[in-house]
Amino acid sequence: MPRPHDKSINAHASYHADGSYHFKSHGMSKHNSMRQEKQKPGQNFTGTEHLLEQTITLANVRSIGQDCDPNEFAEVFEIPVDELKTKTYIRVTADLVSRGHGPNLVPDARVIRQTNYEDSFPFIILTLYEMPPHGN
Repeated sequence: MPRPHDKSINAHASYHADGSYHFKSHGMSKHNSMRQEKQKPGQNFTGTEHLLEQTITLANVRSIGQDCDPNEFAEVFEIPVDELKTKTYIRVTADLVSRGHGPNLVPDARVIRQTNYEDSFPFIILTLYEMPPHGN
């Protein structure tokens, strides 16, 4: 999650081959980042492991201020501006899954787009979804 205007932020998630996972958000030091032990992402992986979830708005995307060069990546999960023009929360989530499994989204979430990356195992699923309105 790049923040070129403030290199000290360094928000990221890491999932390692031994199953160790950590997540660092804005304002979190190295010592208070979230750490967990998850299953190893190898051939015996089953089910779903959540990697990252982020609310995404047009304002916070523009605040990043860094263009994406698609040539720097094997694939790009592009989100058109029109999909962020809503009065509800839009979230993007990344999950590791085995065959036959999917991400664990909030109940009544409306999936806008979902892309499965199956060139390695476990698979990665990126999901762009709209949160259900309050009261549901």
